[in-house]
Amino acid sequence: MSEIFAGVTTSGETRLIGEVAQGAACGCFCRACGSPLVAKQGDVLSWHFAHVAKQENPECYVGALNLIRRLAIEDILGNAVLNLPECHVTIRRRSGLGHSDAKLVWQPEFERWVDFSMDAPKGATVARIRLVDGGVAELSVEATESSISALPVAVGDTGMIACRFPIPAPQHLRTFEAAMAQIRATAAWQWIRVPAGAAQVRHAIEQLDAQDRLEAARIDKLAHQRAVEAGSRWAGIAKRNRAGEAFLRPRQAPGIPPTSGGEEGAGDLLPGRSPGCTLTFYKLPGEKLWVRYMRADKRYVVIPFPGHPWVGWENDLPPAVGRYDPELQAYVLDDVFRGMEALAELSSTVKSGRSLAEFISDPCQD
Repeated sequence: MSEIFAGVTTSGETRLIGEVAQGAACGCFCRACGSPLVAKQGDVLSWHFAHVAKQENPECYVGALNLIRRLAIEDILGNAVLNLPECHVTIRRRSGLGHSDAKLVWQPEFERWVDFSMDAPKGATVARIRLVDGGVAELSVEATESSISALPVAVGDTGMIACRFPIPAPQHLRTFEAAMAQIRATAAWQWIRVPAGAAQVRHAIEQLDAQDRLEAARIDKLAHQRAVEAGSRWAGIAKRNRAGEAFLRPRQAPGIPPTSGGEEGAGDLLPGRSPGCTLTFYKLPGEKLWVRYMRADKRYVVIPFPGHPWVGWENDLPPAVGRYDPELQAYVLDDVFRGMEALAELSSTVKSGRSLAEFISDPCQD
């Protein structure tokens, strides 16, 4: 559509094509360029205004659109009571825990106009609306030739609502009453921003904040519980170490020469042992015993307690902590700390010392 359907009189009043006399007697001028217009009111073509000298340009049609938009603005602002549309908005609050959402369905209530600007350009605020709950929203009015689609709704300090309407067809642009009836019937009122100061929005935000605090408290409590459980687990390991005294009593074992760590007599039983290193003994279910020690090459190894081997012992530890070395005939701990923890978890009793001679002849007996 590109025909001019509105003009202005010498007194500045807006007239639509069906409200004036035919031809040059219409007494109207183009709002954009100020040239005189003639009213075309034939039976074949749609009624429209034309320039006397036929010097129409795109700005003249835009001026006509601005006229119909101004008529819509005047009609809207002439209402002492305005029924605002229901608002559907998702309020999202970001926090250290991520984000939380609240879907809000809200019916804002109009209280009064705060101020207005009849000649505000397209996209600008034509008026401000005071809501009953104290919020404020800006109003924009737009005449569009494209289809009206949904707009995303956000939350802001000041709300924003748009009234958009398709330009009426030529048959609806002959009189002001017909044009306004069509605009009122087709106008789409859509919220673009919801005022954050509205009572419903404040309440929803307060609920999200409360949920965030509860979630943070829950995470803190869970972290505390895990810390307590970890402490209990290590306390249990320490308890098993102390319980080892009940069955590993310091006595010289017959057949094992009395030695201190690293002295002669222990070398064959603990191959490659680093002089002076501490020995750690582990009692497992089924009368199984392990000895852990550090070799001279700084590697930690595990072997069965001398005289207490069992078939498949080299496969009893999880692969994550080490590997069996057939050349050393010992299980090498690649990760010493994880290996210590795995051994402690498998064992009923753990005890440390510096010599095999410190332990009883049969360490499996209590």
